Amino acid sequence: LFDAFDSWRSSDFAAFAATKWRSNRFNVERSQVRDRLRSLLEQSLQRSGVSHEGLELWTSRHEPNFFNGHEVRDQWALLIRPEPERERIEVRDGTVTAARPQDHHAHLGVEIDEAGVRGWLRIPAGALWDQPGWRQQLDALAMLSSVEPLRLMLGGQAATLEALEAAAAQPDPVEVAILWAQTAEQAEAGAAGLDDLAMWLSVAVPVLRLMLVAAPEAAALPAAPEPPVMVAESAAPTSNPTPAAVQQAEPRQWQRYRPPPVERKERPEAPRQDTLERLVPPALRAQLQREVEQEQARERAMEEARRREAEWRARGPQDRHGHGPSAQPAPPHTQRAAQPQQPPVPPQVYPRPGLYGPAAPPQPLQTAAQRSGPAERHDATQHPGQRRTDDRGGQHRPQHEGRRPDASGPPQRQDFAGPPRLGGRPFEVRDAAPAPAVTTLAPGAKVILQAGLFAGKPATLTELHGDQAQVHLGLMSVRVPLASLKLA
Repeated sequence: LFDAFDSWRSSDFAAFAATKWRSNRFNVERSQVRDRLRSLLEQSLQRSGVSHEGLELWTSRHEPNFFNGHEVRDQWALLIRPEPERERIEVRDGTVTAARPQDHHAHLGVEIDEAGVRGWLRIPAGALWDQPGWRQQLDALAMLSSVEPLRLMLGGQAATLEALEAAAAQPDPVEVAILWAQTAEQAEAGAAGLDDLAMWLSVAVPVLRLMLVAAPEAAALPAAPEPPVMVAESAAPTSNPTPAAVQQAEPRQWQRYRPPPVERKERPEAPRQDTLERLVPPALRAQLQREVEQEQARERAMEEARRREAEWRARGPQDRHGHGPSAQPAPPHTQRAAQPQQPPVPPQVYPRPGLYGPAAPPQPLQTAAQRSGPAERHDATQHPGQRRTDDRGGQHRPQHEGRRPDASGPPQRQDFAGPPRLGGRPFEVRDAAPAPAVTTLAPGAKVILQAGLFAGKPATLTELHGDQAQVHLGLMSVRVPLASLKLA
């Protein structure tokens, strides 16, 4: 939607930041500024009451392209001679291009960039057709340069009237301009608005009309040069000369070049057979065909294996293992290879070493009937607390007492006391002694915080530092006064 100009905004100047010059992402921002700039010039012309008949309102491109070096550093809105006149000058002067008229024609307009706003009455050095015009209007340029805040610029630098007169006496082209500039801060504060630009246009448009040199007419365009007549040295001169109409045709009216339409050919969807035969050698083609056939055979085999496995899994468990009416053997790739049968390993009996001699031979395993007899003999004459003697006259020792380290038998464990003896007192399993309860505020005590942010929270006391204590609350460790703790 077209945005009419009312006042300058900070976004107008931010659209031309250096980081945005080459990016197409900001084309929308620059196009909005371009529309507002055009609206500014149109409204200012209406307020000034100056007619711009014979002048065209032209705006520069807002997107990066070939003619602006793929960089959009500023935006222009100009009053310039119409496009047909510019095209005739372009035909007459080959150095003039229609892509950037602000560099090849005298103009009056407004320019905006990141720094601020500038109003120009400018005759560029490349405007060779309009260079004689400003040399004839030195008095008008001197009058404009004397008005504040207008400045006279010569070759892009501030100049005086004496320098302008000296440049007018030289035939070399030079850029001459009357500049009216405002910074971005001044423009946002209200300067360079509609009223200021209207007053500027009211005095600058008449001066522009005086400096514009009339464009050449179409009939005054130079005719094409006559081609030279090639006459052989040995040939005799002809009596009948070639008519002038045959030597040179009538000059045609200049027209803009329009390239002929390009016929687009439809691309084939698949390459032709002869193309494949020409690109792929016969030997390589046969090898590729064999590889394709092998891959297809491999895929068919895998599909058959998956189908057989699916059928086998669809049957019930009894049919799978050969107990049902439709039992079939499992697929070969799911059967396990038969393991060779190993003879059972007999249990190993560890002999009890003798007390004073070599170890006794291993005894056979006892049956349940043999183990049902009395498990131990008791001596009636034995007093409580007296050690029992064995059959050989020696004192009875526990089974593991006095065993040599090199004696045969299973490995010993220090924390294993063995099963309870039959006939004696039952084996008592004693729990480990409970840890002593902490009754004072010492490291390791469970405490409860009574004050502060964590009041009422349980914690663990870890360190004491005078009247301070370090406690742990879960994963946190904090230091609190010792007086704010009590035992849990």
